[in-house]
Amino acid sequence: MISPILIVPATIDNLDDIADIEQRCFSAPWDRSALAHELSALSWSRTFLAVANRTTAGFVCFWTVADEYQVLKVAVHPQFQKQGIGRLLIEHLKMTAEEEDISVISLELRHRNSAARNLYQSCGFSVVGTRRGYYTDTGDDAVLMNCLLLS
Repeated sequence: MISPILIVPATIDNLDDIADIEQRCFSAPWDRSALAHELSALSWSRTFLAVANRTTAGFVCFWTVADEYQVLKVAVHPQFQKQGIGRLLIEHLKMTAEEEDISVISLELRHRNSAARNLYQSCGFSVVGTRRGYYTDTGDDAVLMNCLLLS
């Protein structure tokens, strides 16, 4: 892994970097306006960046809904993949959730994305369901996963 990696809150000033990673990582990427909307100081939406040597290496975007975090996006720039950055983002999210008395983190991912599913499972997430044909671009099923934090 590259070191040191800093995990910091994103702002609208980070839109170009986030949009670039979004385009590189997703088959149906969000457009800039959707990403800007998430960065526009909505009270429920937050994004953390992983920064390596002043370069945005990845991000996690999530909503706070009641006592739950709902993960919308986790992405790592291809040049930084397989270096533990995705894990750092998820672990930072879990730490932040615990500090804020969040009881569960939920997410969904494409059924065929086994690398992401393995990462999430290794970070304490469990499969809790499936949404058939959820992804409209391909008709892929979504796998629903949760990580319970507070007992």
